[in-house]
Amino acid sequence: AGLGIRAVARHAACSTTTVMKVRDELAQR
Repeated sequence: AGLGIRAVARHAACSTTTVMKVRDELAQR
């Protein structure tokens, strides 16, 4: 269970970073 939670946390952080990066690209346009 611990590893699962850790994996989900990492995935969530990665997704958040991707979303912020996309927003930055859209903001530049």
